[in-house]
Order: sequence, then structure tokens, then C-alpha cells
Amino acid sequence: MDSAKESLLQLNNVTVRPLATGSIQEEVDQIVGSGTREHPLHVLDLDDVVRKHRNWLHTMPRVTPFYAVKCNDDPAILATLACLGTGFDCAFGG
Repeated sequence: MDSAKESLLQLNNVTVRPLATGSIQEEVDQIVGSGTREHPLHVLDLDDVVRKHRNWLHTMPRVTPFYAVKCNDDPAILATLACLGTGFDCAFGG
């Protein structure tokens, strides 16, 4: 794969790249079939995150969304939401 198509976003050793070809299941099968992995495989649809954010803004235009980071602190999700102008709720238990 060429480097422009390979890496859409690189954050903290997490590479976010577009789906190569076919379905998500085909992509996962290809990755899993390529051999032993050193790190866990995390598949997510950032387009779905964007769609849900836009739906929120359309449905409740007077309510500012704040994402609870403790729910899922995946760097790609946080970067996507930050680019969309989402606020963040950062809390910790202790």
C-alpha cells in the first residue's frame, strides 16, 4: 500500500487508516490472518462518530456536547471529536 493511503492519522503509535477494500470483516480477516500481533486490534468507524456528532448538533442545537473521556480514551476518537469542536469531560476516580 502506498504511504498516503496507508496512514490517515498517526497518534501515540496508533495508525488510523481508511478501509483498504471490501467490507470491514474482510479487512479484519486479512489483518488477523497476517500472523501474530504484538498489540491488540481495535476496529472502529470514525465516520460513525462524525455522523453521531452531527446528528447531536442537528437534533439539539442549543446543547453543547461534552464527551466523557473515561468512557473511551482512544486517541483516534479523541482527535476526531477535538477536530469537530466537541468539549471534553475529564474525570477520574480515586
